[in-house]
Amino acid sequence: MKKTVFAMILLCLCAAVSPAQSTTGTLLGNVSSADGLLPGATVTVTDNQTGRELTTVTDNSGAFKFEQLSYGTYTVKITRQGFKTFVSSDVKIDANREYTLNPLLEVGGVDEVVNVSAGAEIVNSSNAELSNTVSPRQVLDLPINGRNPLALLNLQAGVNATSSSINGQRSSSVNFTRDGINVQDNFIRSGGFVQDRPSVDDTGEFTVTTQNASAALGNGGSSQVQLVTPRGGRDFHGALFAYNRNSKFAANDFGNNASGTERPFLNRNQFGGKVSGPLPLPGFGEGSPTFYKDKGFFFAAYERFALRQTAPLTNRVLLSPFRNGTFSYRDNGGVLRTVNLLSGTGFDLSTPERVTAFNNAGGILPLDPTVQARFLGMTPTAGNSSFQNAISTGFVTQDFVFNQNDNDTRNSFTTRFDVDLNDRNNIYFVYKYNDNADDRQDDPGGFLQQPFVVQGGPTASYLLSYSSVLGSSFTNEVRGA
Repeated sequence: MKKTVFAMILLCLCAAVSPAQSTTGTLLGNVSSADGLLPGATVTVTDNQTGRELTTVTDNSGAFKFEQLSYGTYTVKITRQGFKTFVSSDVKIDANREYTLNPLLEVGGVDEVVNVSAGAEIVNSSNAELSNTVSPRQVLDLPINGRNPLALLNLQAGVNATSSSINGQRSSSVNFTRDGINVQDNFIRSGGFVQDRPSVDDTGEFTVTTQNASAALGNGGSSQVQLVTPRGGRDFHGALFAYNRNSKFAANDFGNNASGTERPFLNRNQFGGKVSGPLPLPGFGEGSPTFYKDKGFFFAAYERFALRQTAPLTNRVLLSPFRNGTFSYRDNGGVLRTVNLLSGTGFDLSTPERVTAFNNAGGILPLDPTVQARFLGMTPTAGNSSFQNAISTGFVTQDFVFNQNDNDTRNSFTTRFDVDLNDRNNIYFVYKYNDNADDRQDDPGGFLQQPFVVQGGPTASYLLSYSSVLGSSFTNEVRGA
């Protein structure tokens, strides 16, 4: 008994200090008849994907509530002596959202069945949150350039596609999570940059909360974007894909045409696949089957992103004769004078004092070999743009426009394992791996074909979650990542 009490206290403490969000949904409602609310009705919820069943009995006010429901569709069956059996199929439960189902039972035999397609309220009537869920079908079927499902955020009400802000708030105020764990780069928070790099195949669905987010969501985000990893089911499913985008089918832009710069090269390939289904688990102990076929489920996805492209880059070059240290200026009398800062040509050395000062400053200096090798030797001697930086004595610099490599290569792998220990306890594990090599033109890229900086990886994330239904009104979830 003491061990049981200690374990329960430990679980409660873990739940109290956990900063993670829940990735499950809630189904609640009241069962009634023509005469009023019905206590004592048996409510059974079946996961259409895995077959897992949960059962409860309505309380004195006819109310029932199911928490810790994994996202997906469910079949709700309600029975009570003296009334027809109520069955509602394809009830959609989304991550971190509550849905209300208020069935009305008809008088009749239990063997008589009233079937209702879906039935859960679409309008949220259980709390003040304003949210919307982008469904798995939308994630997979809507055309997305680059296959990043977060592009669908731009279709949500209140989202500014240019600044990535929601309802006028700063883009850095948006909190992005996967399976309840924050996955954004908390240094580069602006613009919705998510280091997790989600794709349409490793994202089951995501919920966007734009107003009145629950305090349980946390992390200071005024708006919340909650992604969940797909999960396996009783049936095997799989898919292969390959996409290509090529500059052969694109036109050059106006600026490149004006400077005589060729059309930037682009060849982008994305290919991979996914598979999901049941995962037989070995049985242990006397009387156990050799394998449990309905307790374990898996999902795995792989994607390779190979972008080979050049992008126009504009840098400035130092023009002659300034490259060898010769500069011109006008003195106080307005006379144009030309001097060489290295050889001293043009300096007024008419007095011994000035000669001494010149020698003390280093005298005649050769061009520094480091400057020659790392700067002048790696820059063109003239630009190719009509824009020049002019002073009163002539042109000093000129813009040089050219196409520089802007390649990006990424390999990503995502897997999830779910185990239903029994009808009240289940665990799942998620592993996500990203290896990335991204040319960064936004850092000083020089004049070479290859930029100086390549952002690399890899990154890996591990998540383990255990959830338990401890009673009709008491559930617990412990998650770490």
